[in-house]
Amino acid sequence: MSRRQVLRVASACTGLAALASCAIPASDVVDAGAPATGLPPVTPLYFLSKGQLVAVPTSETATTPDEAVRILLRGPDQTVRERGLTTALSPIKPESVQSHGATVSIRLPSVAKRFPRLGLDQLVCTAAAAQVLAAPDVTSVIVVISAPGAWHYTGNSTVCPQA
Repeated sequence: MSRRQVLRVASACTGLAALASCAIPASDVVDAGAPATGLPPVTPLYFLSKGQLVAVPTSETATTPDEAVRILLRGPDQTVRERGLTTALSPIKPESVQSHGATVSIRLPSVAKRFPRLGLDQLVCTAAAAQVLAAPDVTSVIVVISAPGAWHYTGNSTVCPQA
């Protein structure tokens, strides 16, 4: 290396060192809160495809069994219908949806007609999926659906296809 090249390299290094320091004072660690956790889990709604239950991520926020069941009972939205998915449920507003531990209770109006088995399984799987997300220590959920004075049904999340 020639003397001229050595001077250029030394000059460049000195310049880089000056720029690197930029007179920024040292500081302590700054607490910026909790670390990022990524996207929140999405409660799937269960619809039907060719007579089979299919888990569909919802575009609406459903963080509890109550919210998920109410969205499901409104029926499939345009996006779900465009995918060829259907429901065995008729639109109805539940009187209440309560959850505690590994149990979800869905109370429908007493005038509600009993849904076909696939419709009942849609409710069971949707409510159970929401409860598992709401209570992470729960892995299996019992869902009791009733229309007081008319009928009741008890289902288990073990019948549900994986989301």
